[in-house]
Amino acid sequence: MFKKALLTFFLFSVLFNGSACSEEPQTEESSFAGLPGGKQAQMADHLTSIPAMVNMVFYMDLHALRETSVGAEMREEIAMKITDDEDYLEFMEQTGVDIRRDLDQVWVGALNGRGRSLGGAIATGNFDAKKIVTYLENRDHDTFEQRSYRGYDVYSGHDKDNSVVFINSSTAVIGDTEWVNATIDQIEDKAESVLDNPEIAGHVDDVRTKSPLWGAFDLRETSGKWAEEIKKRGSSFKGTKSLENIQSLVFHTEVQDKADIFIKGNFTTEEEAQLLAEMMNGFKAMAKLMVSDDREAVDMINEIKIESAGAVLEVSATMDKQFIDKVKEKQKVFSNSPVRLM
Repeated sequence: MFKKALLTFFLFSVLFNGSACSEEPQTEESSFAGLPGGKQAQMADHLTSIPAMVNMVFYMDLHALRETSVGAEMREEIAMKITDDEDYLEFMEQTGVDIRRDLDQVWVGALNGRGRSLGGAIATGNFDAKKIVTYLENRDHDTFEQRSYRGYDVYSGHDKDNSVVFINSSTAVIGDTEWVNATIDQIEDKAESVLDNPEIAGHVDDVRTKSPLWGAFDLRETSGKWAEEIKKRGSSFKGTKSLENIQSLVFHTEVQDKADIFIKGNFTTEEEAQLLAEMMNGFKAMAKLMVSDDREAVDMINEIKIESAGAVLEVSATMDKQFIDKVKEKQKVFSNSPVRLM
């Protein structure tokens, strides 16, 4: 129970992902170009707190998303979902923390590969650390543990592999205990961070980090495993060879009254990128056939652009309230059909 309560602290924010997407990249902008001075410094500061060992970085600016009409739409959906989640409602009642309102920014770092799998998040917002700790202690009182690490109070429950620490009154680090300790070390020692990791730093430079939702993933050690899992499950998907050769994936977003998405995948060869682009466009054609009686839906699908350029696969799309409502409509239509939509 401790782990679920612990992760509740920031995982509900992931639901905003359903609203976020991004526009075409502007190559003249550097990583932090366009950010207000204070926010630029905060972005760089928290990225430098993520240990260099990670090969995946993901960021959400929930404060910015809350100010958009798309974000407002998603808040309504979240509100409906959490009314049935007794654990979250109890957490909110006892701590006074409402994730929809009080969580501002989240930086997620993870290592997947090299025989290890761990990760966690740095979260900033408005929360009462004392009330949260009391809540966690009451929820897992038999195994709750408080320990000191480099002057910080670190909390964990029956699963000692997961911990949380409050760096200050507005910043928490949560995740695998090894990752939490490494983040504390990074904060204290100012050693090499993810921005000094040559395997991922270039990918961070490749996204528009002023956007409210972005990610950079070095997939060289994980893509092969994904393809192998697909094969083991007996999937008829023919693109496993392409998945084996994807090197990295980056995405960034712009969200206001609509959400624009841009995704770029880098492959080993031009042929692999082209093959996957052709397959994805095939799926797009199938989707259009499924909704061929709805011109509006067909036009929306046509706006999804999938193309390859050299060894790069690029996907871009625009989503607004009308698009989201249309997806919901089609989900209901196909919910009882042998063919499922999304």
